Amino acid sequence: MNFKKIFAGAGLIVLASALLGLAAHFPLFQKFLKGEFRESLFSSAKFPGLTLIGLAEAEELFIRKDALFIDSRPKQKFSQGHILNAVSVPLEDNKKKLNSPLNSPFARTVVVYCDGGDCQESQALAKVLHEEGYRDIRVYAGGWTEWARTGHPTAEGYDSP
Repeated sequence: MNFKKIFAGAGLIVLASALLGLAAHFPLFQKFLKGEFRESLFSSAKFPGLTLIGLAEAEELFIRKDALFIDSRPKQKFSQGHILNAVSVPLEDNKKKLNSPLNSPFARTVVVYCDGGDCQESQALAKVLHEEGYRDIRVYAGGWTEWARTGHPTAEGYDSP
C-alpha cells in the first residue's frame, strides 16, 4: 500500500468537499464575513430567559395556549399569512425600543418568529423584548415557513387578538 497516495487522495477529497460546501452556501458565508451573525446569537448570561425552540415545543405551547406568538416580519408578510392568533410586532418598527406595548403581562411566555432559515429578525426582536422586561422568550427557529409547510393553523390579514 502506498500511504502517500492514500493521504494525497484523502486530502484532495477533503479540499473538494470544502470548496463544494462553500459554493453551495456562499450567501451565508458572505453574511458571516460581513459580521451579520455576530449579533444574532445570544448568550444565556447576557440574555437569560431567551431560548431557541423547534416545531415540537412551538406546537405544544400553541395547543396549550401557554404563550403569545409574536410575528417579527414586516406587516405585509404578516398580512399574507401568519400563525393563528399571532400578533404583528415588526422588527423594522421596533429595532431599538418597543414602539407599541403588547397587551400581555411581562411574566407571560412569548414565542417570537420570522420566516425561519437564516432569518434573524426574530432573534433581534427577542433582544428588544428582553430589554423591555420580558423574561420568558422563546425564539421559534423554524418560523413561518416551517409552521405553514407542516400544516399547522394559520390566518391571513391584519386581524390579531
